[in-house]
Amino acid sequence: MKKGKKIVFLDIDGVLQPYNYQYRFDCDMDVLQECMAREHNSPLYKNIHKYDLAAAYCDWEEDAVEYLRALLEKTDARIVISSDWRSFNDTPKMKLLFKIYDMDDYVIDITAEELKYCYRDGEIAHYLFHHPDVTQFVIFDDHYSDDFVARYPDNFVHTYDKLEPKDIDKALEILNRPPSDEKLNNFKMQLEQIRNNDPNRTQFEICLEHYSLLRHRLQIGRAETLEIILSDIADNTHLKELCITHLGKDFRESFSKNPENIIDKKLAKTLERNTSINRLILNSGLNDISNLMEGLKNRKTPLEFVDLKGNYLYDEGMKALAEFIDTIDYAFKINLVGALHQISYELYIALKNNLNVTPRLRNSQVPLMPGAKPPEHFDMVKERSFF
Repeated sequence: MKKGKKIVFLDIDGVLQPYNYQYRFDCDMDVLQECMAREHNSPLYKNIHKYDLAAAYCDWEEDAVEYLRALLEKTDARIVISSDWRSFNDTPKMKLLFKIYDMDDYVIDITAEELKYCYRDGEIAHYLFHHPDVTQFVIFDDHYSDDFVARYPDNFVHTYDKLEPKDIDKALEILNRPPSDEKLNNFKMQLEQIRNNDPNRTQFEICLEHYSLLRHRLQIGRAETLEIILSDIADNTHLKELCITHLGKDFRESFSKNPENIIDKKLAKTLERNTSINRLILNSGLNDISNLMEGLKNRKTPLEFVDLKGNYLYDEGMKALAEFIDTIDYAFKINLVGALHQISYELYIALKNNLNVTPRLRNSQVPLMPGAKPPEHFDMVKERSFF
């Protein structure tokens, strides 16, 4: 059996280079460039920006570098640069920067940057998708913790200013852990239950982690993966609650104007056909839910509750929601806390006039004159106090 690769996805700032290290400004950067090119017999050092070269030489924390070296030696892992440093330094240049510490052989690649509107976790997902021979990996980064935890909770090490021994211990455990399909198999089992219309399966969550695992295994596109997951939900008659979390993070990079509409459209068609789901929790970073609202209008059985926390509804999304609210003639609850900054006047009027609808909101989200109170049927959440 062919041995799989172990990869360290490496950020630089806040991992190897502490933010308060500014020693590069005390050295003669031009002289340093000449010395590096001569010492390593490589004119390419002169093509590296002198600030990056000086930072690598003067500001990379020596203990952090040695901790990383020890991890690589113990695990036989290789480095793929995921840091913003790759914006100005391709793989050959990054190898030269690591050559300063005699670690150039460990650097094998950088993650792609041409993925527009994609966060760093999505760039790593893209790399893994195109390198299925990677069986174990760890991610070092001091930022984007919410994104990494949502997609790769078992592979992320959050650093604080620089690598510490505890970070290496955690990474060592991750890289030495045997590859496991437990989470993927559990998700596939749930999909099978839905496909077989199992009456015991009444709740189902589609999260970014499980979606990513399935897509990586099937080696198919994003929309196709989503279609496979949603297809059997449409005809299921036992599901009561559907939860979709963070999927919007994976639909920003490949589609032009409003990529989240892929989720919006496919979910609308699914719910329009389904007759059993009465609770929808949609925490997916969507801006526009026009198709979903249209699908809910045409649904034979109404939803009882919708939670839109974790989305960022703009004008079109709020307009579509207002139009949907106007059609409701049954008891309906909706959570809008964390779904938008402030509701539009059109949406406020729709919510105010329809007593069947109980919206959950914060005071700061409601456009009221000073001293005015929200309607009594509004479920108002107490504002947080920072004092």
